[in-house]
Amino acid sequence: MATRHVLAELAEVYQGESGQAVTLQAMGGVLAADAVRSGAPADVVLLAAKPMADLEAAGFVRARCLARFARSLMAIGVPESDTTPAPATVAALQAMLRRAGTVGYSTGPSGDHLKALWQQWGFDREPTPALVQAPAGVPVARLIAEGRVRVGIQQLSELQGQPQVRVAGLLPEGAQLVTDFVVGVAATSGNLQGAEAFCRWLSSPVHSPVLNRHGLS
Repeated sequence: MATRHVLAELAEVYQGESGQAVTLQAMGGVLAADAVRSGAPADVVLLAAKPMADLEAAGFVRARCLARFARSLMAIGVPESDTTPAPATVAALQAMLRRAGTVGYSTGPSGDHLKALWQQWGFDREPTPALVQAPAGVPVARLIAEGRVRVGIQQLSELQGQPQVRVAGLLPEGAQLVTDFVVGVAATSGNLQGAEAFCRWLSSPVHSPVLNRHGLS
């Protein structure tokens, strides 16, 4: 989900340059990995590095066709009327979350990281702040916009540009997680040549400006 907007833009460019049609299906990472394991038809798979490594080890994606597509940082989202600055330290982040009372998080790598921090900080033994998980495939920004949480933490690319949401800033050092997204060819691809060409094109550094515009690098 963190890459769906930039992929849509790049896929349109690729179709115009190559004449090869590209159909995208975006979903939560857990659902996507399960779909690949179940044999759902696909030529190309794009997921965070860890689940991609698991799929590679199990033979569901071709090892020689794997390449890093993008790198993502975690950010803090708040209602657009909230002018609170981004916390510069872990202590300031903890204080911000305590004041918020409710914090939205995702089912993906950023959500797993936040749950680990929650335990590390001892927040899991306290009634507040409380974590509210967005359903798979639902951006945390929606929880913020609907007033279900006062703060949301997710990949920057998923929070920026969303209606009624302001990105306060990135998580501070000591709480930040860098996620690499990897693109690869599905073992069941029926268009191996086309899938490999698309993967090579996506992993080219020439796309850096487009990635940056979408909150990725």
